[in-house]
Amino acid sequence: MKTTLLKNWPLYASMVVLLLLVWLVVNVSISHNHGYLVYALDDAYIHMAMARNLSQSGVWGVTRYGFTPASSSLLWTLLLSLTYFLGV
Repeated sequence: MKTTLLKNWPLYASMVVLLLLVWLVVNVSISHNHGYLVYALDDAYIHMAMARNLSQSGVWGVTRYGFTPASSSLLWTLLLSLTYFLGV
């Protein structure tokens, strides 16, 4: 057991460094956005809005009023829509 830990120390050290950096970036992001975690890209918001509208109103679009071909990943939007339909 002890030899395995010593043998794989670079893996464990890099995992600790990665987790510390992610923690730091999240904390800086939250502090700059007044306590809210904000996505870095619009794509996440677009997918969530399209999935919600598809599950609630049956419209493939950012709003419930009409079709909007704004999704960059059709399957991901469908999976999110299924999640909204089943859970929300």
